[in-house]
Amino acid sequence: MVVKKVYIASPYTQGDKLQMVRIQIDAWHALQDLGYYAIPPLLSHYINEVRERIAMCDAVVRIRPKDERGIEIPSSGADKEKIEAQRLGLQYREFETIEQMRDSLQEKPL
Repeated sequence: MVVKKVYIASPYTQGDKLQMVRIQIDAWHALQDLGYYAIPPLLSHYINEVRERIAMCDAVVRIRPKDERGIEIPSSGADKEKIEAQRLGLQYREFETIEQMRDSLQEKPL
């Protein structure tokens, strides 16, 4: 069985940075639990490596968290990562929460 590599795109510069890192860590754990090799760029984020990391993946998942008012936290970096994933023809899925991602990927794997 080939393990799919999945890049995690999510906000960092907007909102609470600690919360944004926690989201990446939670997404990493959820993807690992589902049998994917997850790549959380916020844990070692260097802009020059982003394209290389995406290019080695089979898919990109984007987490679109909301703040305490229910407003989506924007991410220009994740917007660019989406464009790169689409340019490379990778599978791309978006989720508002880790739970939504877990449930969706259990029902319909990448």
